[in-house]
Amino acid sequence: MGKRRKAPLPNRRALRPTRRLTKSNDIVKRAPVGRKLKNTTTMIDSDKINFILGKETSEYLQILVDNFAYPDSTDFWDGNWINTRIKIKVGGFIGDYKAQLRNVDFLDFKNGLERLYDKLDGYANFDCLEDYIQIKIKGDGLGHFSADCVANDSPGIYGHELKFSIDFDQTEIHSLTKMIDDLLIEFPIKDIEQIQKNKGIR
Repeated sequence: MGKRRKAPLPNRRALRPTRRLTKSNDIVKRAPVGRKLKNTTTMIDSDKINFILGKETSEYLQILVDNFAYPDSTDFWDGNWINTRIKIKVGGFIGDYKAQLRNVDFLDFKNGLERLYDKLDGYANFDCLEDYIQIKIKGDGLGHFSADCVANDSPGIYGHELKFSIDFDQTEIHSLTKMIDDLLIEFPIKDIEQIQKNKGIR
C-alpha cells in the first residue's frame, strides 16, 4: 500500500483575524492582528508645508498644505481658503483625507498657543468653518498640555468622525508656532486689513 498523504495545512495568514484601523470614506485599512501595517501614506511628509502635532514615532496629527483653493481671488473671504491633506495616526487608527481650511484659522491658533506658552493654563483652539478638524488644547498650569481633536473626513450626514487626544509639553510649543509662521509665509493671508477692521472675524 502507498503512503497516506497528509492533508495540506491551511494558510495561517489567511485565517488570522483582522482589525479595523479606520473608518474613513477616503481610506480604509486592515492589518493582521499583531502585525504592523506597511503603508507609506502614514509616514510624515516633509516635502510640503505642513503642521504636525505629536511625533512620528508615536502618535500624530499632520496637516499638509497643497495650494490656495482660489488662487486668483484676492478677497478675504474667498482668497484665504487652502487645500490641505490631513493625516492621523493614533492608537490603532490611521486616517488620510482631504480638507479645505482657512489660513486665517492658523493665525488665530498661533496666537492662542503663544498665550498658553506664557501662562501655561487656559486654552488654544483651532476651529474651521467646515468642521474637517477641530483642535482644543488645554494646559494644566505646570507645562503639560492635552490636545483634544475631532476629525471628520466629510462633514455632513455622510461623514465619519474620529475623536482622539495627543499630549505634549511646553517645549514643543515653539516648534508648533514656527510651523505656522512658515505656513503663513508660503500662504499669506490676503486682504489681511479685514482682520484689523473687524476684530474677531474668521
